[in-house]
Amino acid sequence: MEPLTRSVPVHAALIAVLLLGGVSLLADTASKEYQVKAVFLFNFANFVDWPAKSFPAAATPFVIGILGDNPFGTYLDDVVRGEKIANHPVELRRYDREDEIAADSYALNLLERVVGRESGCRATKAILDRLRRERSTRLFSAWLSTHPSPGDRLKVVDELCPA
Repeated sequence: MEPLTRSVPVHAALIAVLLLGGVSLLADTASKEYQVKAVFLFNFANFVDWPAKSFPAAATPFVIGILGDNPFGTYLDDVVRGEKIANHPVELRRYDREDEIAADSYALNLLERVVGRESGCRATKAILDRLRRERSTRLFSAWLSTHPSPGDRLKVVDELCPA
């Protein structure tokens, strides 16, 4: 019995190394996942035909915004550094949840350039109204819990889009 007793600490140490190695492997897998997603996001943006009206000026950057937590770490920064999309320099911006209402205004301005003010306002209001109605569903309530309420966002859009 004594050989088994002596080997218990060795086995415990081996199990600990395997478990910690497994954690490292899981972290490595997550890292690789976001490396792939960063490259995919950049490549996807390159394959879209962006209308010239999407950019107010030739020097306007193509903005990739990250809202809330950044799961990419530095991978996305590394992928887009020095790159261009639609002949515009790529710029990463990180936003907090509080920036979401400002993003609505930005989206309205972009939509106005692309589809016109009335259509852009109508589309934005429809999206926010749908979010407001569906916020109580389990799927949306968890996802939107840290966002400004769609009702508050609708009020801002109503101010920006008078009838």
